[in-house]
Amino acid sequence: MEKTTVHLPTAQNKVIILGAGVAGLHMAAQLRQRGIKDIVLLEKSDRAGGKVETIHSQGVAYDMGPVLITSAYRHVKEALRQYCPENREIPRNMGRKTRYAITNLTSDPSTLEGGDYVDWMTAEMHKAMGGTHSSLSKTTWCVLKAAWQYLKIHRRIFPNHRDGLPPRPNTTDLTLLAQQNTLQFLQQHNLEVLTPLFDEAQTGQGYGSLSDVPALYALWWTTPTLIWAFVKSHLPWGTPLETILEHGYQPLFEGMIQQEKLEISLNVDITHIDRNHSGAHPIHVEGIQNGTKVSYNGDFLICACPAEDLLPLIKEPSQREQEIFPQLQTLVATSTLFRAQVPQHYWTNTVLLHNPIGNHRLLVFRTPKADLNNNRREDNDLFVAYQYGEQDTTLEEINHTMLQNLHEIGVKEIRIEHCRKHRYFPHFGRQAIERGYPWEIFAMQGHNRTWWIGSSACFESVNEVFAYNKQVLDTYFVATERKSI
Repeated sequence: MEKTTVHLPTAQNKVIILGAGVAGLHMAAQLRQRGIKDIVLLEKSDRAGGKVETIHSQGVAYDMGPVLITSAYRHVKEALRQYCPENREIPRNMGRKTRYAITNLTSDPSTLEGGDYVDWMTAEMHKAMGGTHSSLSKTTWCVLKAAWQYLKIHRRIFPNHRDGLPPRPNTTDLTLLAQQNTLQFLQQHNLEVLTPLFDEAQTGQGYGSLSDVPALYALWWTTPTLIWAFVKSHLPWGTPLETILEHGYQPLFEGMIQQEKLEISLNVDITHIDRNHSGAHPIHVEGIQNGTKVSYNGDFLICACPAEDLLPLIKEPSQREQEIFPQLQTLVATSTLFRAQVPQHYWTNTVLLHNPIGNHRLLVFRTPKADLNNNRREDNDLFVAYQYGEQDTTLEEINHTMLQNLHEIGVKEIRIEHCRKHRYFPHFGRQAIERGYPWEIFAMQGHNRTWWIGSSACFESVNEVFAYNKQVLDTYFVATERKSI
C-alpha cells in the first residue's frame, strides 16, 4: 500500500488556494473565520468568481452562471445573510398564474402557446402514469404517494443526509446506484410519476440526461428537502420552488472578498507544484503572471480548480490521485446573453426546449426581467440561453447551434452580446462509483498537505460546494484545533 503523509492545517499555517472560483473563495472565507489569516488565492483568469458572473442591464441582473436558489440552499442563504444581506430573493414566477412556453424544436412556431406551468407539469406526470387511465386529481395523489416513497428510500440509503457528500451506501445499494441510471432507478421503485420532476431537477439544470448519468447523482442532488419543495411547488396550493437574486450571484462573492479582505492574484498560470511530501520544506508553487515568472511558498495547499488541470503540474502526485481524478467525466456548459425579437406567445420568463443533452442543442432560454415584472413581456428583449454538450467544441459551432435552434422556434433578429463556455458537472462513471471514488477523495483529504475541493471533489452546485467545504473543515480542521489544546 502506498504510504502518504497526512497534514492538517492550523491557524499558524500559510495556505495557498489554487482557484478563486466558488469553492476557493468560500473556503478562504471559512478559513478566515477559523483563524487562518495568511491565505493567498491564485487565479488563472482575469477575474475572481469562476462560473459566477452577473451582467447588469437597465437595472436588471443577468446571471451567466448559477441563477436559482431553492429552499434546500441553506448554506447559500446563510452566506447571503452574512455577506450580501441587501441582495433580496425574488420568487421566480414558475407557479400558478405563471406563463411558460415549451417546445421540442419540431413544432410549428405559430402553434406554440404559453400556459400555466403547474398545469403543464401535472399533465406531464399524468402522461407518465399512462395518460387516459387516471384523472388529474388522482395523478396529484399519486405524486404525493411517490414522493413519500422516494423520501423513505433516500433516507434508508443515505441516513440523515441534507447536502454535501452523502454517507457511503452499503455495497448492494452502491452497486445499484452505480449500474442504474435515473430512469431505471425510478422504474425499479415504481416512481415513474416523478420522472418529470427529475427531468426538471437533473436535465433541466445541465446534470445530464436521466438515461445516461448514474443514479447516484440523482439521489445526491435530489435530497428529501429538494424533492418535497418540488412537489409542493407543483401543487395548486403550493409555494414557489425557486427564487432569483435581485442583484445576481456575483455580489455575494464580491462581499466575501471585501469583508474577509481576501488576497487574490489574478492571471497566474501555474506551471509547477512541489508539495515536498516530508513536510520539512514549504510547498512551492511556480507560475507565470502577465509574462513574468512568479513563485509562492506555503504550508498547506488547497486545490479548488479542475483536478485534470492540476495533476500534470504536481511533482510526484500520489498513486491514489493518479488513479482517481483521471476517471472524472465532464460536460460542457455555455451561457449566452443575446437580444432578439421573440414571438408574443413566449410572454414568459422561461422557454424550455425538451431535448436530450448532446451536441450543444439549446436547452433553455430565459429573462429575469419577466420575473421582476410579473411576466409582462413589454420590452423583454434581452435573454440568457443555456446549452450543454458532452464533447467540447468551438464557441463558433456552439453559437451556430443556438442560432439555428432559436430560428426554428421563430426567434428573429438575434444579436449575441456576451458568451461564456466552461467545463461542467464533473462526475464518475459506473466502475469508479462502485470503487467508491467520491468517498476516497474525502478520505485522502490532508494527504501530502493537500485538500481537494470544488466540483472535481463534490457535486456541481453552489450550495453543494459550500456544504462540501464545511464537511472538510468540520472533519479535518476542527479536529486539528482540538488536538492542539
